[in-house]
Amino acid sequence: MRQRRFFLGGSVAIAVAAAEFAGVWDSPAAGATATGAAFDKIIYRDRGGFTGGGTGKSLLVSGDGIVEARNRDGAPRILSLGQEELSELSSIVGAVDWPSIPREYLSPGAADLVSNDLTVVIRGMEHETRVDGLAKIPHSLRELLGRLEAVYRRAMSEGRKGRSIAAP
Repeated sequence: MRQRRFFLGGSVAIAVAAAEFAGVWDSPAAGATATGAAFDKIIYRDRGGFTGGGTGKSLLVSGDGIVEARNRDGAPRILSLGQEELSELSSIVGAVDWPSIPREYLSPGAADLVSNDLTVVIRGMEHETRVDGLAKIPHSLRELLGRLEAVYRRAMSEGRKGRSIAAP
């Protein structure tokens, strides 16, 4: 049985899917998946801005470290994270206290900002959040967004063009 629960925290819309949180976030190791990662999948995109379409940035990271990055031209760039980099990303994901993250982090009075949509799947539970660039957010979430930006830039510069790894 799947449920959706919503929490608010800035421009971050967090939808938590599935049953209970019992012990998953106690430590990064407690939330580890069969691959050793603290997550099954991460999806990171932007939207909004003056035209409403964001910059076209899209990032998918699988729990086994396969990365797919796209920009407006739509051609996916594929990259494999090394074990150390995947482990660091897993630790950062595990450090976020997902149940306490509010659903929306909004900057008061701000308009035409590009916001980032983040979906993290941990043991089948989905956490969706939207954050604008000026909002005050928890340090652990800011660290995760910063790491995802770095992975995106690296994938766009070093990744090979390839077929999408996303499920149809």
